[in-house]
Amino acid sequence: MKFYKLIFLILLAFFILNELYSKNVEGNQKFSNILDTNTKVSFININYYIENYFYNERKNIIDIRDFNSYIKNHLVNALYFNIDNIFFTYNGIPNRLRNIEDLIYDLEKMGLNKYNNFFIYSYSNDYLNRDFDIFVLASLLYMLRVNNIYIIENPFENISSNYISSKIDYVKNKGYLSINLTKNYLKNYFINYQELEKKLDSGYKLVFVYRDLIFNKDELIPNSISLKVNFNKDRYVLGSYLAGYNLNKTDKIILYSYDLKNSLFMFFVIKVYMGYNDVLIYDGGLFEWKALKK
Repeated sequence: MKFYKLIFLILLAFFILNELYSKNVEGNQKFSNILDTNTKVSFININYYIENYFYNERKNIIDIRDFNSYIKNHLVNALYFNIDNIFFTYNGIPNRLRNIEDLIYDLEKMGLNKYNNFFIYSYSNDYLNRDFDIFVLASLLYMLRVNNIYIIENPFENISSNYISSKIDYVKNKGYLSINLTKNYLKNYFINYQELEKKLDSGYKLVFVYRDLIFNKDELIPNSISLKVNFNKDRYVLGSYLAGYNLNKTDKIILYSYDLKNSLFMFFVIKVYMGYNDVLIYDGGLFEWKALKK
């Protein structure tokens, strides 16, 4: 009888300790960004996609090339997505994210389901030029907490015609992203002008992201680090590049630019790919800041 009581007391103690540990973890997680769930982003080739995922129906496959390229040929079941439609522009430059509810509704109308794997592709793997937008979309999908994200490199390299279509594909069933929930996911990563000063007072580093642009450093937000868009699959090389700008994984970082795409590209590099802890984007960027400071 004493033996059974001992077993009971051991199990009870284990249960209580487990509950206390869970509550402690839960409490600590409240101070962490709820989106930091290490969404898997992988680079794959077309053969890997065909062998492992082509016949799997639980997937979203997105073509972000120009529409003429899409209608000429695309991977079977790929949906066309014009990424430029998700931005407001100033002088032709995308500087602000469009209405978040409209953006999510458009994705749902496409039939996209956040619980499926996402496969996205563009022209090849020329990320700093022709395929620049693929990282922009990958960043937004990461923020929306979709399932795994796969970037297909060189999607039409030595591919059989059996896997290519010229049919304009669409999905009949509405997708699932949950507008009320996912708009808050995005808002966790984008800050506005009013929030900017508060964040800077709490120790965030300001990083101005540029591509091929001549700019006057005196016109930037004070104390900004100027960071040129860059990417390298070798994380050691990429980490050295960022460290050269005095950017470390423990830093709290705010990215901004003239062009919001630049900020989203480097968000992918710094947050999604390199796993830096705390990275935000100032929506509106330098154009808005200069206008409101006048």
